[in-house]
Amino acid sequence: AVQVALLALESRDQAHAFTGHEGAGGRATLASRLALYLWLLRALRGTAEEGGCKMRSFLGEFRTAASLHFLVYPLLWLVIPVFAQYWRACIMEVVLMAAQAGSNMWLASTFLERGPYLEVSSLGASPLPGGDRSPPRFYKDE
Repeated sequence: AVQVALLALESRDQAHAFTGHEGAGGRATLASRLALYLWLLRALRGTAEEGGCKMRSFLGEFRTAASLHFLVYPLLWLVIPVFAQYWRACIMEVVLMAAQAGSNMWLASTFLERGPYLEVSSLGASPLPGGDRSPPRFYKDE
């Protein structure tokens, strides 16, 4: 229902808009990004209160990468009116794509490389009692 209402509002705005980021669609995307970011901050704060020092360190790095992901659109939405209307779509799309690719690579390296996430998660722990914290090896070292 929300999508139908946005499409109806957007069809009225299309006469003078160069991109889909203008008008009701842009404002809805802006509001949803900000709402999701606030929700993320609230969840991170709650997790940091329950976790230890290593968890807080990891969450600080995660918050930085997630902030880049969620806040690039609102910042662009505020800055983009400085440019000529015919350049706005190109600038918006290129910067959004670059920022999201950068934050995705940063988040992927955070979760997939050996680092703070492996230390704070249960993935780095041995399932055996008294086992060490090193990940299991499947092949003999030669």
